[in-house]
Amino acid sequence: MAMFDPQGLLSPFTVFGRMLVQDLWRTGCEWDEEIDDESFQKWTRWTKVLPMIEEIRIPRSYFGDAVTDQIKDLQLHVVSDASKGAYGCAAYFRAVIGGTVQCVLVTSRVKVAPLKPISVPRLELQAAVLGARIASAVRDGHSLEIRQRFFWTDSTTVLSWIRSDQRKYKEFVGLRIGEILTCTNLSEWRWVPTRMNIADQLTKWTKDPEDEFERAEIWLMRMAQVAAFDDELKILLKNSELPTGQWLEIEKSSLLYKLTPLIDENGLLRMEGRTGPADFLPFDLRFPVILPTDHPVTWKIVQHYHERFGHGYRETVKNELRQRFAIPKLIRGSRISLTGFDLQEEVKRI
Repeated sequence: MAMFDPQGLLSPFTVFGRMLVQDLWRTGCEWDEEIDDESFQKWTRWTKVLPMIEEIRIPRSYFGDAVTDQIKDLQLHVVSDASKGAYGCAAYFRAVIGGTVQCVLVTSRVKVAPLKPISVPRLELQAAVLGARIASAVRDGHSLEIRQRFFWTDSTTVLSWIRSDQRKYKEFVGLRIGEILTCTNLSEWRWVPTRMNIADQLTKWTKDPEDEFERAEIWLMRMAQVAAFDDELKILLKNSELPTGQWLEIEKSSLLYKLTPLIDENGLLRMEGRTGPADFLPFDLRFPVILPTDHPVTWKIVQHYHERFGHGYRETVKNELRQRFAIPKLIRGSRISLTGFDLQEEVKRI
């Protein structure tokens, strides 16, 4: 029913088993029934990884033979991350000992995402709250003097929430921002690129093909956005480091000026529209990904939707695209045509 792991050192191993059990609950599988083939494959993959636990060795001392007087400039770094299936955080000590910097894992925590669907930005916020709680627990549970604390997240949305007035948000976000700011200082929060986020191992270590395809899609869309909206991205990234009152404005001549752009936790440009507060709608519909009109990635996506809906009528394809994407000048003034023949000829040029 449980595993004795008070410091959470086995979290990257145990979380996948918990996620598997949750998936079985979703399917309605009874305790005495056979599980489906997909779940069995996941179980088999997990059991093959478990023997690696026997190879783990944990030293009794954080910094070997170093005594307390030799530990200088002790810092606490808490890194948080989330995915659709789980969210968690990891805490590390960083110290200078004998002129050499040493880093060591202190503890980690990971929780399975709730059965009720919740957006990834909100899960990232949950991970940030968990990180703030862990930092307080580490401070209270150690006699070592922590001189500085740093909290790292790859979610620009969470950083934007933390830097804004919590009263403007709904209860779910507002209460959690309040707890974060009660336990931490705004100046302690930092942004880290996703590829450098060590807490990623807590939430995405399984490397399912479907996770992998999603990452590839995100990478391609970011590549298209950087090529077309480089100046706008720089402004938005700069704003993520500034208080709301000091935000820089996007040039009025930009195609993004009227789209109220924001950057999500994956570094993607999204449009914030009137449907943003409608929590009951899918996240992509409320905050569609902005794509440049004249880019090969956009053409490929349009072609995919055109073929997916059986070379349907132009309005059909356009409406389906709008469920996920915001493409300026999709029809008029663009090189993309939603008639089958023109589109196929255009894609051949890529």
